[in-house]
Amino acid sequence: MVWTRVASNVRDVGDFKFIKISTIDNITLQVTANHMVVIEERGIFRVKSVKTLQIGDVLITPTKISVVKGVEEYWGDTKCNLVTEHGTVVAQNIFVTTICEDFGSENSDFNNTISLWRETHGYSVI
Repeated sequence: MVWTRVASNVRDVGDFKFIKISTIDNITLQVTANHMVVIEERGIFRVKSVKTLQIGDVLITPTKISVVKGVEEYWGDTKCNLVTEHGTVVAQNIFVTTICEDFGSENSDFNNTISLWRETHGYSVI
């Protein structure tokens, strides 16, 4: 088991676009629209913007995979900007990143992207 330290968690008030993701095994995850999640594609873990998630994409949980069955947009007035030293977190039992789409590229290799993020943000862990 790997533990990580929260580097920051700031609550912002405003007008924010969110994405609600639902899976075939009834997991629901709600994140801001600029968020990156971890998907599995042909045996490779990749980062992907939630805005481009599609039905059938494969998300990762601590014990199995979870297939996306729905993606909905909505607006909210508060969000939390969570950053961990590893750049990752398990939210609603789904592995996600705490990095946003302004870092990394769509469908890039997870390990390369997260290593580069850690290096450029001063978190040389693992």
